[in-house]
Amino acid sequence: MSGVNNVTFSYQEYKAYIKNHKESGLAGRTYSMTPGSAAEDERILASTSSKDARTGAGYGLKAVYDDHFSDDSPLIKVIAEGADQRKQEFIINIDEIDVNAASDMEMFALCSYADAHEKKTEGAKSSWDTLNAYVQDALSRAASGQPESFGQKRDWLTMVEEEKRTCMESKLYGQVADGNKLVRLLEVYGMPKEVEMHRMDADTLIPVANGTYVQDLDGGYAQILFDNNGEITYVNHLNESAGWHMEVSQEMLEKARSLGSEFAFYMSNQSFWESYLNSDKSVDELKAAMNYETIRSEFWKQLPEPVRQAWEKAAEEAGTDALGIDEQGVLQYPSEYLKQYMSAVIRGESTRLCGDTAECVLEFAKTALSHLEDAEQPKYSAALQAFKDKEMGFYQKLVKYLA
Repeated sequence: MSGVNNVTFSYQEYKAYIKNHKESGLAGRTYSMTPGSAAEDERILASTSSKDARTGAGYGLKAVYDDHFSDDSPLIKVIAEGADQRKQEFIINIDEIDVNAASDMEMFALCSYADAHEKKTEGAKSSWDTLNAYVQDALSRAASGQPESFGQKRDWLTMVEEEKRTCMESKLYGQVADGNKLVRLLEVYGMPKEVEMHRMDADTLIPVANGTYVQDLDGGYAQILFDNNGEITYVNHLNESAGWHMEVSQEMLEKARSLGSEFAFYMSNQSFWESYLNSDKSVDELKAAMNYETIRSEFWKQLPEPVRQAWEKAAEEAGTDALGIDEQGVLQYPSEYLKQYMSAVIRGESTRLCGDTAECVLEFAKTALSHLEDAEQPKYSAALQAFKDKEMGFYQKLVKYLA
């Protein structure tokens, strides 16, 4: 349901508005990925083979970053190479693709870009292959009508929705879930026909975000949904009992929508939302505080030398230092230390969580261990559970060395 201050733009109206308000940064789609240009990074995003139905010619396709790629101009270069090894290059702007009327080549570029942005595991089936397989029946029907080429425009969103409806009628719920993932990809990267805009003031409109997908800790396919009437709902599609909802003010709702994917590990936790929404902290302040490389280096500086030695000994034996941050400052998992660090940041309290004495560190370790050993704690995906098991082993050893 639309909010009282919201207006709905058609796809073309939305694009026109964004084009005329570039200085305000209201495109509504921001990317954390900052790749080098193609000249610096020739890594192939994706490759595939295809056949032109009109000419019968077969050729290979490769997608790479264009030399002039930037966040404001996400240009993807698609290289087509025929059997005679002659090459053609096509420069495609991801922000100009309309998934309701896009060619195969445009969609190949969009899927390649989406997989790179979302860091799809190497070796996993590409989104382009998944999309083609899902709408194969619709593509076959289109091909039987009239000769067409790789540049033929198609309504990909409608094809996926129709196939998903067929699967639902046949009670093929796994395929329905696959269709939901494809719809999400198309709507995030290809823009829907209509975009709901929220009026901030007389001159400013921003796109309304009615939901976000979270990297759920138990491996579930989960969403955070925002209702314009003032409700936040967490939906876990693999574990319905884990769901929750909370009523919030319109001000809190806008604040909730500002959180990005960098906080995905925390989003399924209702207490995180309650703390964040009731605090004075802005999302920019949280982002600034969650510099994991700095958190790691500052932590080691705080430890007294005898405690540091005990910590390092326990880390060597357990295979983890329990911080959840690797040596390059990259987040690995939401450790007990990081969860308490986040809570302290939100509350505006000191982030010297372990204090500066052996007694304080021992107390922190016992509390963390108690939480990790709690049978009521949620089960995690296999990879994350392996981290948590090592973390528990670490604190068991640390308590023994400090007691």
